[in-house]
Amino acid sequence: MKNNVIDFNKKNKELVEMANFALTLAKQSTRNVILDRLEAEYANVNIITKDIIEAFMIDCANVANDLYFITAKEEIKIEDATFRSNIVRKTDEGHAFTIDGVNELTHLKNISDPLAEEIGMYTTLLTKLIAEKDKVEKKVKKDLLSEQNLRQMQKYYRELGMKFDKEEVKQSIKEMLEQYSVVDLIKNNYIS
Repeated sequence: MKNNVIDFNKKNKELVEMANFALTLAKQSTRNVILDRLEAEYANVNIITKDIIEAFMIDCANVANDLYFITAKEEIKIEDATFRSNIVRKTDEGHAFTIDGVNELTHLKNISDPLAEEIGMYTTLLTKLIAEKDKVEKKVKKDLLSEQNLRQMQKYYRELGMKFDKEEVKQSIKEMLEQYSVVDLIKNNYIS
């Protein structure tokens, strides 16, 4: 892995730094150091709060990894956690929490516990990374449907001796983009 998330957003240095930090969370050892620091700093860190925080860390790493992959065509291995409580559920989009996990989050927020601020840092990071990933994916999709790309495709079709129907090709690109994520399309070499 390179040191930086390839400059996917040259204008926003803070966002690049956040994405780089999120990529470091792919390693279990990095997450352990942070969790140990929190345990030493806050008296009320328990198995449930550790699992909640680690789930957010992994989700941040996954989104940053998608951003990295879209821009650099490389991905890093996210080391999965062995959650110690039964409050974390894996979903297609990341992690979700059982009612106990949601109650713990709500409780910490309601009593203005300083630990809620720590958790809030990861939820804010995750939100910002998801927003940037959405922006990057929209740009990729827009580029795929651009006149320039369609001209390239037309040239490619001609070289292969195939008929090129611009509207048909646009429609099939749109259908493909509805069915698959940009990351999946790149991984399967449908787009480069």
